[in-house]
Amino acid sequence: MAIASFTSQKEWVLLTSARLLFAQNGPVHSIDLHDIRDATVDLGPSMLRRPRSKRELRELIIETRSGDTYELDLEPGKPFFGFWNVMKLVAASSSNGPSAHLHVPQHMSNRCQA
Repeated sequence: MAIASFTSQKEWVLLTSARLLFAQNGPVHSIDLHDIRDATVDLGPSMLRRPRSKRELRELIIETRSGDTYELDLEPGKPFFGFWNVMKLVAASSSNGPSAHLHVPQHMSNRCQA
């Protein structure tokens, strides 16, 4: 199973059961799911300068265990929050150690298929 967001050949995100792959106007990045520590949004000073509603959020920050951060530009609204929730689940699963596996119950995976 995979989740994808495709804007153009230079901007896309692909989440598989093993890796997060993405390109944001540059090189392709590949992160093992066990290396993902957290998925957050920037609610700092930049948000205060340009206030937005939660439905307009589109930048998701991925933090790795090594301390690297990556910003993903996603479709705002329900697609953004769905991807954010999945990435939170990935981060929680990876905190249980490298032997932990991400498991999506069959009844939920049927809803995710296009």
